[in-house]
Amino acid sequence: MSDNVEKEIRERDRKIADEIRKRDRKIVEAFCEHYRKILEEIRELNDKRAEETRQLVERTIARALVPATPSKPDLQLGYEHVGLLLQNGYVSSAEETVGADAFWSVEVQAQVDCIKREDSFDAFITPYFTNALDSHDVVFVHSELYNSLPQSGFGNSNTAQIPDGFVTHRGMYHKEPEPNDGVSRAGTSFRFGKAIKALFDCLVLFESNITEDLEGAPFGQVMQYIQHVFPKGSGNAVLFDRTAFWLIKSINGVVARVINATWVMGGSKALFRDFITENLSPWVTRLTAACSALNVEVVEGDAFLGRGAFGRVFKVKRVGQDGDVLALKIVEKISIGRLFLEYDALGRAKYTGWAIRPVGEATEISDGAAMLLSPVGKPISYPTTNQEARVLFDMLWQLHSAGVTHGDPRVPNVIVKDGRRLWIDFSEWWHASPLLMQNDAKILTQSILRVYPKDLQDLELEALISKYGASPTQANLNLLADKVGERLTPSQTVD
Repeated sequence: MSDNVEKEIRERDRKIADEIRKRDRKIVEAFCEHYRKILEEIRELNDKRAEETRQLVERTIARALVPATPSKPDLQLGYEHVGLLLQNGYVSSAEETVGADAFWSVEVQAQVDCIKREDSFDAFITPYFTNALDSHDVVFVHSELYNSLPQSGFGNSNTAQIPDGFVTHRGMYHKEPEPNDGVSRAGTSFRFGKAIKALFDCLVLFESNITEDLEGAPFGQVMQYIQHVFPKGSGNAVLFDRTAFWLIKSINGVVARVINATWVMGGSKALFRDFITENLSPWVTRLTAACSALNVEVVEGDAFLGRGAFGRVFKVKRVGQDGDVLALKIVEKISIGRLFLEYDALGRAKYTGWAIRPVGEATEISDGAAMLLSPVGKPISYPTTNQEARVLFDMLWQLHSAGVTHGDPRVPNVIVKDGRRLWIDFSEWWHASPLLMQNDAKILTQSILRVYPKDLQDLELEALISKYGASPTQANLNLLADKVGERLTPSQTVD
């Protein structure tokens, strides 16, 4: 066979390979767009169903549900709302279960009756809370001294938005030191800390009262908490004094049902425990399941790293080891496929040296999926100079030049570890194409300038973004980076 014939065959094979790659790229991009549309349709359907449910519930009990208002003090608010709930049959007393465990005995109740200070009562009851919730991987946290809830025009003092405590997963609160308040606390069941705003949906609020009148100001205060912590969807709280406790459920920030019981009645321990465990957020059970499946444990009191549209990330370490901490990312069931695709994308991106890396395999868990990532870093600040903007565009080019796109290259998706910046939270899993690379460049531009997509409205920047999509070279990306740097001003606000 002559050299010319061999050359023609090689050229023909090259053209065929190019055509196949172009065809596959189009198929992949079309599938990607189709997948995005499906996710959007699912989200819209879920939102529609949630709204229909909300409207149905509100129509049913609207007469009894009165939201808190700034013009009413807690005392008036509490009595009025309890009256309306009673009138409409939304307050009930739990039935005693003969032979079942009480929260505590009659003898212990006699001791409790002698306690005169609320902080001493809280210290006394905490070990009982811990015992009731043991083995469920949730903890009771004292929070009264640590302001973590949003302030507003509601309430009559700064303490109006600080509940006495809350129950959540041991990895879902921010730890604070024990106060030096002179209260005697024996044992190791005491935790102090703040609730994390991004995880408010994972709380059950607790409010104590040393008096034996829960209907007035104490209940009004709980209504205030609920309205600010659980403004949408369901919420749960426990209001208690020395003899009784109220299990409170809310819908869209308004108390909808109350079940009351006494500490000494048979079955009260299980009633209390089941109310907590059955009303915890699915994210609590997912985190517990993920830790078990991957043989890790959360760094209690300092575990939460962040949340996005599809997942939540926590700081963990191997069980029984003191090695480096890892990041545990968990997603709900609808996003299982997305997490596995992100795992594949990270596997490709790790060879660039500019992205976090997966550790081990991605794993399906009950109602979701999880994977471990390394290293754990800290978020970076938004760039304020041309040079700082160029660093981020250079990082993006390192991905693109290796055939990897990010999908959501915003500033919050960059961390720094030992002085090195790394990409996190990939949402694009296909090999780089001009269209996907252009989309990355546009998202990074908007994020650095802290503008919404519809607010960019800069023809010069749009032209440079399009130019990069038409010819994705480092030189063209540098042109865009320089122009973005020129647009930076000290007065910009965070998106």
